[in-house]
Amino acid sequence: MHVMRPSISGAPLQRLAEQEFRDWLRENGDNLADAADLLGGAAWAARASAVVAGLRNGDAVADHKAELHAPRRLLTLDLVTALQGQEARLFACLVNRR
Repeated sequence: MHVMRPSISGAPLQRLAEQEFRDWLRENGDNLADAADLLGGAAWAARASAVVAGLRNGDAVADHKAELHAPRRLLTLDLVTALQGQEARLFACLVNRR
């Protein structure tokens, strides 16, 4: 038996994804800033907090696209390969905590 599901695409899908992201940020934005702080330090935490605050206050996700790209790289550990960087040192401290 085949179940028909409504199809959402284009602009409605984009609006739905943006709303889901905002909902996620309302609930987890402080955790995002804390993770940025642990992995990158105070400057990264401030960047993440600024994005969270802007999106919580109604900014469009597109207004923060560039700012969202950098923390994504931090949180997916793309930046820990530069062994001389602060991000790599903080990550090593976290990994070696036992």
